[in-house]
Amino acid sequence: MFCSRMSAWLVGVSLLLRGVLTMQDGCAQGELSSQCEDAESVLLQRPRNYDVAQDEEREMLDIIRSSFAGVDGGGSYLEENRHVDESWRKCGMVDWSVGRELAKASAAAMKNRKDLGLDDFCTEGTENEWDDTCHALRGVVLAMKRLAHRFPQGPKFHNAFVVDYGKYNSWRDGSVGEVNWTARPPAAAVLDASGILGYATCSIIRTVMTQSPRQYGAGVCSYMAPLAVIMEKAPAKALEMAVRLLWTGKLTPQLPAPCDYVYDRQPGLVPFKDNGSWTPAAAADVYSSETVGCTGNAVDCSKAGGAPPQPVGLAYMWEAAAISIAEVAHGASCQGRRINALTYPGLSSDQLERNTKDQTGTAGSMLYFCNELIDPRGKSCRIHFNFQACGGMPIPLCQEFIGAFVPVQYMDKFTEFWNPISEEDVYKMLNVTPGHMSGDDLEKALQSLEPGHLAGWEEVWQDMPSGSRQTAEQILASMGRSVGGWPMLAGLASFVIPPLSNVDSAATMPSATPENLQAACRARVALLYIDSTPLLGLTMAPKFGIPYAGEKPFYGLTRGLDAETKEQFKDLLGGLPFLSHMLNPRGTCNHAVYLSRCDEANDQYYMWSWGSLYNVTKAMLLGTPAEGHAAANTGMICAAITADRLTWADSDLEVL
Repeated sequence: MFCSRMSAWLVGVSLLLRGVLTMQDGCAQGELSSQCEDAESVLLQRPRNYDVAQDEEREMLDIIRSSFAGVDGGGSYLEENRHVDESWRKCGMVDWSVGRELAKASAAAMKNRKDLGLDDFCTEGTENEWDDTCHALRGVVLAMKRLAHRFPQGPKFHNAFVVDYGKYNSWRDGSVGEVNWTARPPAAAVLDASGILGYATCSIIRTVMTQSPRQYGAGVCSYMAPLAVIMEKAPAKALEMAVRLLWTGKLTPQLPAPCDYVYDRQPGLVPFKDNGSWTPAAAADVYSSETVGCTGNAVDCSKAGGAPPQPVGLAYMWEAAAISIAEVAHGASCQGRRINALTYPGLSSDQLERNTKDQTGTAGSMLYFCNELIDPRGKSCRIHFNFQACGGMPIPLCQEFIGAFVPVQYMDKFTEFWNPISEEDVYKMLNVTPGHMSGDDLEKALQSLEPGHLAGWEEVWQDMPSGSRQTAEQILASMGRSVGGWPMLAGLASFVIPPLSNVDSAATMPSATPENLQAACRARVALLYIDSTPLLGLTMAPKFGIPYAGEKPFYGLTRGLDAETKEQFKDLLGGLPFLSHMLNPRGTCNHAVYLSRCDEANDQYYMWSWGSLYNVTKAMLLGTPAEGHAAANTGMICAAITADRLTWADSDLEVL
């Protein structure tokens, strides 16, 4: 079954080994050919007022654009080629230590042509030869060669591809120094950043071809879901974006760069245990008694067993850049605490908790990157959720609260401000009583807030860079603009209203309506904020002999049953991991997925997560009304984020 607009997409080995790849690394080795002359001419034409950072980025972008000049559409792929692929293991089967790395990348593609579906695609003389993805795959290698020749210092994100997980490590001899396994986390000096280009080419191509960017044990699902969208709907553009991110360090030319410290991290040297043995084996003596932490939710951690604690390669570049860029774009500083640090064995519980908090996405982060990466031209992204799940908050304020992105640094300060204030004093500040925490009473109370209620507010910001407080107040004012009075105070109060009301809100409580699901299915692109436990429960049920295939909601299984039957279910499910959750009245949202497609007629809804597609039912998604809250249900969805189209910030290309 073919996907996307064209009939096929994977590059044929015969073409990969002709043309571009038969250049045999000429550009990188200094043997100029006509393919490289334009890159050389750019060097000779630099103006006197050359700004290294800006002009080098422009040159890189020009080389990348010209290398991908034949890519006029999103490209296509075969559904049967989709599988969970561990590119760090597959590309680690190639000895990159000697020889011409980019030629070896093509050889690696040949070696693995069967599982990459290369035998029948883009073959010379067939209708698929000119598929945009075929052009893009040639463009990857061409761009790498030309960039390596023009910029011998190597790519910006080279450390993401310093990997020692496979049979061989990822670098050419002499390009990376000895690994210091006693460092926390382990580290190695990169002496020649171009020494990882062969491995990087292999890793990028495999990840996109197999549609399997994975988050592993990191809680970065809300940042990975947009990447899955682009890979499926426009694999050709995903390849181009990956090369651009590797070399320039930016997700798009229009977005700011991430903090510099992001480029220094080497996730592919962090040890992990696989079947009781340490990978890499060289770390075994140093880490013999350490345990590997996990920053994802419980299901993420279960899915990541025997694998790295965080992504490497393309997936790491993407999530690390996204998390940092979102912070910077919303006014946070690169000074002070370095967010989203690497997770490694022996990490303190406090740092593990900080990493978890840094990585945790929200519907707001999903909305932001939908507009910046999925539809940057039209910015058509919208959030759909059940307004009755606002936890007593006025609906306009609730909409702003759900859709807002707040940097981690600022959230730390909001918490620092609210924590010392007792619940009784918060009620006094809001000028309400516990019985009036909703509706018109609460809205009037929010309108009556005055700056005098902010005693201690300025003090919590004293250790932050200049201007941080003012930027945070602008975000809060935008959130509270619908209330009137002092919008900034209303925005700040929105963080304590649901807890005071003693109810969950749309931010965490499955409560989506049939209309919300219909909007997601009708959209060109849809991301869902969900409870992930039913996805794993659905796949685990057959392993334990539980006859569950999604015909009923996952939660609230025993509701309405007599006491004896309830006890029977408790005996059956009580000791089973994740399946025991079926006894709970409802779930909690903790995961972001890409809704790949809806087959409503056959009650099949396909979600992308953890590098795979999961097929669920409408009963699982929407459930039935749950006890304890007027809006809650036994389903999976808290919110949907939709886009009308898929566009690119730097071109007129649009994938409908």
